[in-house]
Amino acid sequence: MTDPVTTALFEPHTREQLRAIVAAMTPDELHRYACSYNWDDGPEPMHWVAERPDCDLGTAVTVFWLTSPFTFGSRSAPTPTPASRDPAIATLAAFIRDRVNSGAYTRQQISVDPVPAFIPNRLQLELLRRRGLPQVFLAPTPGRSIRSGP
Repeated sequence: MTDPVTTALFEPHTREQLRAIVAAMTPDELHRYACSYNWDDGPEPMHWVAERPDCDLGTAVTVFWLTSPFTFGSRSAPTPTPASRDPAIATLAAFIRDRVNSGAYTRQQISVDPVPAFIPNRLQLELLRRRGLPQVFLAPTPGRSIRSGP
């Protein structure tokens, strides 16, 4: 049987077929899919991942950072990326932030450390803390590491 992550990423399918493939993925497969997803294909499939009741907190944090919610200047504070860049991506980031803040991501078995992966340096990390970004987006999530590719 073909791996659903490979199928979703590399085989042709309709939107409905892709949604069904994503709906059938395990939480670990959702994480691998999110880590390898080509954002040129639009944010909708990542919304399907983030809205799943069994989406892991580590996956949600990963998708949040992959939306590029902040612009990092070399000497300036991180600033929110303008929603006008792509309103659907801004909506996805807000959706994940709100679900994280409400405690909706109860599965916490995939470890992700956003600092080396998404935050360029310790100064930017401190500036994000001062801006009030919740700690869950700034610290390693509990769980185990899993491979991130297809």
